[in-house]
Amino acid sequence: YAVHPVAPSDYWGLRRWKGDYRTLTDALEGAGPSTVGAGDFNATGAHRRFRQLKSAGGLQDAQDLAGRGFGATWPGTGWVPPVMRLDHVLVGDDIGVEQVEVLDDDGADHRGVEARLRLSGLVRRLGGRLGGRLGRSGLVIAGVPPRCLTAVHATLASGSRHSAASGVNRTHSPRSERIAST
Repeated sequence: YAVHPVAPSDYWGLRRWKGDYRTLTDALEGAGPSTVGAGDFNATGAHRRFRQLKSAGGLQDAQDLAGRGFGATWPGTGWVPPVMRLDHVLVGDDIGVEQVEVLDDDGADHRGVEARLRLSGLVRRLGGRLGGRLGRSGLVIAGVPPRCLTAVHATLASGSRHSAASGVNRTHSPRSERIAST
């Protein structure tokens, strides 16, 4: 899933944000162990609605699983360093996390999150049928589009690497385009 609820920056934005979270939580409820959701969630791990979304989908934050600490992603530019983690890669139980990195400032309003994921449990469960879903553009995970600020690198059981990325912002950078095309 590529995720980007509206920012809760004013009264109407907060109302829309709450509505977006109801919709996301309903969509992810019981999503299953092979689910990946990535993007600008416009929420920290302390937000009640974000915790409810993770619980409903049986998902965990890849950055927490990788032990990468605070990993703030917003604001992404300017003289103030990032102070909040609003961008997340959430994974189900079949998805292993090898590495997570918050990317350097590339001029976007948020810093990107790059997660290297291991799909071996998913590949085993599908009995190797995943091969038909691999193409020149890489592995397609849950319909995630090929432009990003948040990149998901999947290492399959065979060791070959493919990428999928979430369209988390309307602003793209040369680095994010390069990540999406690897």
